[in-house]
Amino acid sequence: MTSVSQLSSVKTNRLWVALMALGANLALTLPLAAVLNIWQDEAYTLQTTSRGVGYAFHQAIGFEQNAPLYFVAMSLWRHAGDGIFFLRLFSVLCIAATVVLLPGLARRYVPAGDGILVAAVVACNPFAVWAAVELRVYALIVLMSALLLRTFFDAFMEENPRKGAAIAYAACVVVALYTQYYLAFLVAAQAATLLFYNRRAMVSFVLAGGAAALAFAPMLAIVPGQVQNFKSIFAPPSIVQTCINLAGIGLLYVLPLPIVHAKNAYVVCVVVAVLALTVARPSLKAIGRSPIVAITGFALAFFAVGTYLSGVHVLDRHAASLYVPVTLTVFAVLTTVRLPSGRRAVLLWSALVMALSVFTLVRTYRPLAKPGDWVRVAAYLQAHEQHGEPIAVFEAENALPLAYYYGGPNRIVPIPHAVDFQRYDIRRFVIHDEAELRAAVPVAGQFWLVTSGECTSANVQFGCHQLEDFVTQRYRIGSDAQFFGTRIRLLERSEGRPGLPTDRKTPKKFAP
Repeated sequence: MTSVSQLSSVKTNRLWVALMALGANLALTLPLAAVLNIWQDEAYTLQTTSRGVGYAFHQAIGFEQNAPLYFVAMSLWRHAGDGIFFLRLFSVLCIAATVVLLPGLARRYVPAGDGILVAAVVACNPFAVWAAVELRVYALIVLMSALLLRTFFDAFMEENPRKGAAIAYAACVVVALYTQYYLAFLVAAQAATLLFYNRRAMVSFVLAGGAAALAFAPMLAIVPGQVQNFKSIFAPPSIVQTCINLAGIGLLYVLPLPIVHAKNAYVVCVVVAVLALTVARPSLKAIGRSPIVAITGFALAFFAVGTYLSGVHVLDRHAASLYVPVTLTVFAVLTTVRLPSGRRAVLLWSALVMALSVFTLVRTYRPLAKPGDWVRVAAYLQAHEQHGEPIAVFEAENALPLAYYYGGPNRIVPIPHAVDFQRYDIRRFVIHDEAELRAAVPVAGQFWLVTSGECTSANVQFGCHQLEDFVTQRYRIGSDAQFFGTRIRLLERSEGRPGLPTDRKTPKKFAP
């Protein structure tokens, strides 16, 4: 009787800890979703989902060059509410659901570990928090990767799979493929893993996968054209670059460092990790028995080869389908390591990662703004502008989030060209020569120049230097203000020496 009571008490305590992890995640994501400004990608989501399901599907395929499910779902979600917080709530709930699923996933894939620790680490992970407050598809991708792992194990790795488990997996595969094409790499990795761990279930897997493939077949005529569009824009990376980039993304997911462009820091971390594992000597036999390690290894390999052959560049957010598998894999490896003191390495790792996560979150969200800081930028312009002072915006895509918040009398002019919402082409936003600038810059005695964003994207150079040279040679600066990721200048045509200030003075720096 006592043992039953103790067992019940342990279960209750673990439930409370799991609820605390979920509560911590929501305590982080809900306020941020409410206060952060949108940025250019989120402005695209607003436009794509603004005119109903049919338009959302058409724009997702033609303009966004993405799988359509998220945009269709968001167009329906908007019928219940149209505020930024409510729209982001969809992503918040996706990440919260992932946190809820993690203890069960850990029980299946990392039985020697503690699923509550995994949930706690993910709950405050900067990438998970970022995805939760993003009005884009990435939180749904993370959730779908977790559901694919859950249904795969229940359908094909259990001794006695439950009735309907394979059907549930097939349904998840269909939803996943219509959410993001890269999730196919995770499905392929599961197929490869099954060959090594449970070949007897291969027939069931092929039937489930075949049914999902049939449901996805209508998209097969569309996907190659979408891939070709991005392949034609960016110079294709080498296979070595692709692998290094993907490895760096995986490290970023599991070891959040509060350092901008921390490539050198990650190299050091890899060296330290290799040395630590050499000393600790984890059980390779135990690691080999964990299917999550195989799934993640195959997924990384398929992802690298697939994106290399497609010639596309992969950013951190594009590989969101790998976040949950990579996290579980790290825990699977660490549970086989016991330190000389007797403590499990996974406890120390979890404490370190959570501390780094909190520090990184503070550093990232201290301005209480996403890059661009468009709420404050719009407020500044409306407080200081006069009629007849157009607002030129470079990079051109940033005119979209600014227009969402700006309510003043002056027109917004993207430099060098506005987004046409027909087919996304990043080359439209590149300044090629001075003649293009002369044609794009507003014809006015004075105007506002708003500059924001990176000067490069992969191999694409947007032309920041050309713009700055043009401004220096032809205009005087009337005022100059800095925000989080944005600079605002009032420019007046110079009749004498360029670069001299006019009489209008404003503060140079605005703290968020």
